[in-house]
Amino acid sequence: EGVMVQYAGSIVRARLHLVQVPQPEMITIAGGTFQRGDKTEGAIREVTIKPFAMGKYEVTFEEYDRYVELTGSKRPDDHGWGRGRRPVINVSWDDAKAYAKWLSQATGRHYRLPTESEWEYAARSGGQDEFWAGTSDERNLQDYAVFDRLIDKGTESVGTKQPNGLGLYDMSGNVWEWVEDCWHDNYAGAPEDGSAWLESGGGDCGARVVRGGSWGYSPVYLRASSRGWHPAGLRGNAVGFRLVQDIP
Repeated sequence: EGVMVQYAGSIVRARLHLVQVPQPEMITIAGGTFQRGDKTEGAIREVTIKPFAMGKYEVTFEEYDRYVELTGSKRPDDHGWGRGRRPVINVSWDDAKAYAKWLSQATGRHYRLPTESEWEYAARSGGQDEFWAGTSDERNLQDYAVFDRLIDKGTESVGTKQPNGLGLYDMSGNVWEWVEDCWHDNYAGAPEDGSAWLESGGGDCGARVVRGGSWGYSPVYLRASSRGWHPAGLRGNAVGFRLVQDIP
């Protein structure tokens, strides 16, 4: 049966057995309660997470370029580093949201950006007390993350480093990852149920949270608890995203 995809005022009709729509490989993550943040972030918050599934890898150029081909949307620049299995860059928060909406309509499976709590819980291998995604020993960080690189090197293909305890790759390093939440200076008053924190509590929704650090940053910015933000419309060569799914 045909699937109708609405994007930017145009309609793309595709029969799924004729048009190949790449989907992310997902990892199922059991729910649980964990301590979100650390003293550097200004507050520690106990959060309870429901089960969900998260992309094993950051969304790649290979996946995003197919979306561009089928919808006629803006083709992001790869900064000369290459496309294929490298994480897509130069995509704004709005672009990431549009991609998730399109993929959901094209496949009949609901994809979305992770909440900030879900992201940190997953990076910590299900809420473990890990400093980075996969290790707490900085001497081993190079085995788990792409970081401290010059701009002529940039990103690496996803999955070239070791995964964390949940089998998720590049949760620290490679590219910062957009999440759903609006920016708040700290966690005081943040939801305790793992949901996204939006306008309430003085949230700035013109600025969206990014997590995980990237190829050009030092280890302190790659911590599982480290937070940053960018304007929602910003497209940069150090920012990409990954997707999640709710589990009924």
